[in-house]
Amino acid sequence: MKKIMLWAVLLLALTSCGTSGVAVKTTKPEVAYLSFSAGETKDIIVIVDGKEYRKETIRLNSASGSTNIQQMAGSFISLDPGSHKVVVKDKSGKELCTHEIKVAAREHKMIAL
Repeated sequence: MKKIMLWAVLLLALTSCGTSGVAVKTTKPEVAYLSFSAGETKDIIVIVDGKEYRKETIRLNSASGSTNIQQMAGSFISLDPGSHKVVVKDKSGKELCTHEIKVAAREHKMIAL
């Protein structure tokens, strides 16, 4: 009799658990990041889809291709995922390059100057 009661309670417990639709909000932003590298640190003007940013290039270590993460902190531009037109100028306004880029969420694209 105890076995039957135990099985009945177990069966009831397992069948009474239903699934419900639950929305989960992620804490990760749905943005992409853009930065610029060069052999030396220099001030640049970046125009993304008509919006102007004043940034500094990231100087890559020529031996290892690496850089100091603290140096990169203020060099990022946050973008919505998708296609963007990017124009890079030096601080005097001379155009250095133009790019059409496509970025995905949480992607970091670095453009070498």
